[in-house]
Amino acid sequence: MIFRAASGEKDTKSFFCVHCSKTLSSLWSFNEHTRLHTGEKPFACSQCEKTFTALSGLKLHMKFHTGEKPFACSFCSKAFVKKSNLTVHLRMHTKEKPYRCSLCSESFTHSRNLKTHLRENCGIVHSGEKMFKCLHCSEAFSHKGQLRVHKRGHRGEKFSCTQCDKFFSRSDLLKVHLRVHSGEKPFICPQCNKAFISVYTLKEHLNLHTGEKPYSCSTCSKSFALAGKLKIHMRVHSEVKPYSCSECTKSFCTSGALKKHERAHSGEKPFVCDQCAKCFIESSTLKTHMRIHTGEKKPSNTIGKENSHTCDQCAKSVSSLTALKIHMRTHTGEKPFSCPQCAKSFSTSSNLQIHLRVHSGERPFHCQKCPKSFYMLANLQIHQRVHTGEKPHSCSQCSKLFSTMGSLQYHMRIHTGEKPFNCTVCSKSFGRSHYLERHMRVHTGEKPYSCSHCPKMFAGTGDLYKHMKIHSNEKIKVNQSSELEIS
Repeated sequence: MIFRAASGEKDTKSFFCVHCSKTLSSLWSFNEHTRLHTGEKPFACSQCEKTFTALSGLKLHMKFHTGEKPFACSFCSKAFVKKSNLTVHLRMHTKEKPYRCSLCSESFTHSRNLKTHLRENCGIVHSGEKMFKCLHCSEAFSHKGQLRVHKRGHRGEKFSCTQCDKFFSRSDLLKVHLRVHSGEKPFICPQCNKAFISVYTLKEHLNLHTGEKPYSCSTCSKSFALAGKLKIHMRVHSEVKPYSCSECTKSFCTSGALKKHERAHSGEKPFVCDQCAKCFIESSTLKTHMRIHTGEKKPSNTIGKENSHTCDQCAKSVSSLTALKIHMRTHTGEKPFSCPQCAKSFSTSSNLQIHLRVHSGERPFHCQKCPKSFYMLANLQIHQRVHTGEKPHSCSQCSKLFSTMGSLQYHMRIHTGEKPFNCTVCSKSFGRSHYLERHMRVHTGEKPYSCSHCPKMFAGTGDLYKHMKIHSNEKIKVNQSSELEIS
């Protein structure tokens, strides 16, 4: 039944709906509105079985079949079927949030988000109350939608991926996941053109450009641009290290850190320099190495004053401020990292970690050729030259080859005559530290090497070996005499 307003009234809204008390300005709009109550849908799609209450709804729907998207974003390549969708999308670029909650001042990009917040959250979120309780278990939620998703777990409702074995509680999460398999990344960053599988990951990425760090640690003052980074950071406080190495007892906060560590055991070096074919365990080490080729950094044997960070004490140049800070400790003698087991202290935390293996007995670096294991990766790499026969360090004076730089440096003292280790008691000097150590026993009278057959003691192993021959000759004489008596 149609109720028209009196003709004398100036109000243009003359058609009154008896179902909801709404007034409409024309008979056409009134008829269209009435179908919402009656459920009548006279406009049918010729492509599929969908029907609509209004012709405008059908026209809009037909664009999904034709693929027509007339409303394009001026910031990125995305286009939309409806102008309203474009308007909402543009707010992602402009950061506009026109819909504000009057109770908590929280803002939203879309009116429906504010309505949901007011209907289901506001007053509940702020009080901390979780009034939406599950009837099957003790779980409670502050949002009705969260409870609805939770209930699917009890009913066994799950959206499964046809490509892998993963299941999802919501269809929209499955839709995002399927892009992992298809490679589709429809959300493009307007700043750097990087593409993402979801609008959420794009929003987080934009924080890197704006410098915004909305995710703050509740324990310390640190804040992060990405929620995932905060989650990883929280493991520092909780000391949770869920990723364990199968080769040694070490565990890590992230899977990436574990993967990098495992390369130390396997010897894998996946990052290859395309200029000189040198291989590296980490991509960051390769990036640093590439500066040698680009001229940003000189090789270690030709490093000069033109490098960006130079020590004012010895003119040594390093590639970063952090490296310079660590280097300065060699001049100041600062050793801020102390061993809790003994009195030793170290200039870097990495040196302390290596030292702690002396106490724990941990030797995480295993040789694949023999049963030997080592405290340090560098020691394993040097040891492997025993098996390969590699001697990469050659003497410039006599062409003799050496497996380690230390051995070459010792050898060079033969040519230079350098003897840097001086005795403080007499004027003698030595080419190696252990030669000086052995010499000092002449002055101190120390004899640490004892004979297992008699009480005699010696200052050096060479003297002990000579002495042991006396005992071995005695045994031979005893054996010879006993054989004569028997005969």
